[in-house]
Amino acid sequence: MQCVYQANGSRCRANAMSDSNFCFAHNPETIDLHHAAATLGGMAPKPRKDAESFDPVKLQNIEDLLPIIEDTINKLRTRPMTYQKANAISSLCGQFRSTIESINDNKKLKALEDAITLRKKNRQAC
Repeated sequence: MQCVYQANGSRCRANAMSDSNFCFAHNPETIDLHHAAATLGGMAPKPRKDAESFDPVKLQNIEDLLPIIEDTINKLRTRPMTYQKANAISSLCGQFRSTIESINDNKKLKALEDAITLRKKNRQAC
């Protein structure tokens, strides 16, 4: 059942308490408890809103990504773990793996290009 409290022509949209027609906030019998709860909630520690700032980094090639991903993972791990941080670490680990695979693929491609260039030079020399 919905709370029957009305103000300015609008009815409260909260559910009523099981033994009352009012919700916890509007029930005359629990008004003091509601105020105490609101006061305690206002004094509870709040998450920090100021974000850490870090020095800018210069990304010139894919290898530059690895230390940044590693540093970010380590910074996340030094603080209390939350589901959001765990998901971020998981995502970053996937990016780390993809970056390493890309680096290895680039090295293989470079080796093949060098081999082809050397083979062409050897044919021209003959």
